Amino acid sequence: MTAPDTQVDEDIVVLKPIFGVKPGVYLAAFYSAALVLILFFLLVFPGIVRNGADVSFSSQPAGASILVDGIRIGATPYTAFVAVGKHELTVRKPYFKTSTETIAVHGRLLFSLFAPARLRHATALSIIAPDELISHASRQFASWALIGEAHGQYQFPPVLTDAVTDLYADRASNHGDAPGKASHLLNNALLNVQSSSLLRDFVHATVLDQSAGQVAGPLQFGALFTKIIQLEKHSQGFPLWLNEVLPADVASTLKSSAWYASFMKNYRESMRLGAADRQTTLIPGPESLALDGIPFVKVPGGSFIMGMDEASRTSTDPLLVPSKVRVGGFYMMSTETSRAMFEQFLKSNPKWLPSQRAQLEAQGLVTSGYLAGWSDQGTAAAPPAGTPNLPVTGVSYGAAQAFASWLSARLPAYLSSYSVRLPTEAEWEYAARLSGVTTKSDVFQDTFQGVSREPEPVGTGGGGNLGIHDLMGNVWEWTSSWYRPAEPPLSLIGATGDNAALGIALSDAAAAALPDVHMTVKGGSFANRSDTVSPGTRGSMPPAWCTPYLGFRVVIAPRR
Repeated sequence: MTAPDTQVDEDIVVLKPIFGVKPGVYLAAFYSAALVLILFFLLVFPGIVRNGADVSFSSQPAGASILVDGIRIGATPYTAFVAVGKHELTVRKPYFKTSTETIAVHGRLLFSLFAPARLRHATALSIIAPDELISHASRQFASWALIGEAHGQYQFPPVLTDAVTDLYADRASNHGDAPGKASHLLNNALLNVQSSSLLRDFVHATVLDQSAGQVAGPLQFGALFTKIIQLEKHSQGFPLWLNEVLPADVASTLKSSAWYASFMKNYRESMRLGAADRQTTLIPGPESLALDGIPFVKVPGGSFIMGMDEASRTSTDPLLVPSKVRVGGFYMMSTETSRAMFEQFLKSNPKWLPSQRAQLEAQGLVTSGYLAGWSDQGTAAAPPAGTPNLPVTGVSYGAAQAFASWLSARLPAYLSSYSVRLPTEAEWEYAARLSGVTTKSDVFQDTFQGVSREPEPVGTGGGGNLGIHDLMGNVWEWTSSWYRPAEPPLSLIGATGDNAALGIALSDAAAAALPDVHMTVKGGSFANRSDTVSPGTRGSMPPAWCTPYLGFRVVIAPRR
């Protein structure tokens, strides 16, 4: 059986002429116009509405801000579209002379969508403040050193490498290209290297500095190895430092080496005080004295093992290792500075009155907690009623320094070769150990009955062998030493703790003068448990910080 045929209907469309123009003509014209319009919008229109060029900006050094007609568009190296015409270009970077010039940008009318006009513009900046650049890098690197180790998702910036690169970026300046321009920065930074991430930046920057910013060669790596040999020869605990800052697999190999075993044997022997170490030296003058009614006690000079009990008792810092240090003689306040003492200082130093808190805070000298709770009549100030004998707290490092300077100007004639200042970390710890105080007799959270939310009057804690009270507990105390994590293992053999700072690297005076970000504080406070603090415990605080747990005492010592 076959299917019937199906009839298909067809519709025929016939285009009619338009205004007498035949279809073949006007269809050709339409398609031609469409093609022209498409080509116009693809090849010409972009050049009309976006007439300009993609400008690739670069600078020496990199990382400079780019401003076109006063508007920041990015940092070098950077590529951005700039409209056709003349524009004011500003390239600036901290510590370099700002470059300002007029640039002319020419566009491309045709094919700009597919082949835009491209220009390159390079700017060479001249360094004008290398010392400020170095100081900034020193603070920044020290800030990262307080954090610990980086990890996969959080990496430290190459602060030292960037700083050294910038120092050598200005080839045309009169600063020259001789290597070693960053030596002070690197010597300072060494004492903040406490992780493999920071070590990597330090080594890279050191080699870069030795090559004057160029590609390193055998001579530069030889200089690096020489530095390593010097560190090993002259510092007390260089292998201990290496063990903490090298990557874990390398450190494991190091610890299993015969060299490390030999070092540890000699190191343990060296951390014992011999007969010569036990000899003390006295500075001229009476055993005790009073300066404007403030009592001071003589502390004889001598040697001690700094940080001796930290590894096993109170510290979670693996770099806080013992080091042998010698300290010169000095006088130390027998108590912490009381509020009554500080009130007398304020009478002669109105700059530091509580009413000046906002100005002092704006200058970065204090924080908002400065002398909290004190009354202020504009020309004088007073502590809260009934608290004149409590230790003064809520004072910054700068305020403590100012108090010391005020007292220094009041020294009698027979002490004209002395000055009043905050103790170094080594002086403070030496006095605490020589005094022989025990935390059980001091004002801590768990040892003193009645301790609440405030310290006790100065002199409450035990005075020990020297009659110096409250070295442990009551309130933490400022020292004059910057907090540098790697300083204990890198301290110089034969170190003297009455210098500005310890450490082989800081035999470089210019390096020692560079700023860090935290000062060392010592002693613990009434808010701490006695089993968490010892004479060697190192705390750290920003110099401007003002807290109810931190006070100070001063020393009288021969001028440096």
